[in-house]
Amino acid sequence: MGKPRHKISYIRKPFAKRSRVCLPLALVSLVLCGVSISLSVGQQGRGGLDVAAWGISSLLFAATALAYGGLSLMEKDKNYLLAKIGIWMSGALVVFWICIVAAGLIGNADSPQAKARHQIRYSSQCHGKADAFQEREIA
Repeated sequence: MGKPRHKISYIRKPFAKRSRVCLPLALVSLVLCGVSISLSVGQQGRGGLDVAAWGISSLLFAATALAYGGLSLMEKDKNYLLAKIGIWMSGALVVFWICIVAAGLIGNADSPQAKARHQIRYSSQCHGKADAFQEREIA
């Protein structure tokens, strides 16, 4: 007589109550992140306040999901699968948005240092075309 290959647990633990809130919040955050990125790509990186609003909303939903996931892990004798999935998703999104915000603050193209590094140099052909255009506009 050999040992049974699969052990069956007759006691099913219910999902943690707060994990049922954590995972949908993380999914909403993921959708908002996708909308924000698609709008930014569509506007060639020159997104306005609408793109920022979608991104901040995604960050806030992810932080809230992270908090609910942490609280659901404190519940005793529960199934934490949904909480763990939500924590991983929302944690990755929080780190992603923090990196995006930091990159935006560090690499600000409108700063005087960035303008000094990237001065525009015109060739003689560009100057000639611009002068001709200006002369036609003035006349």
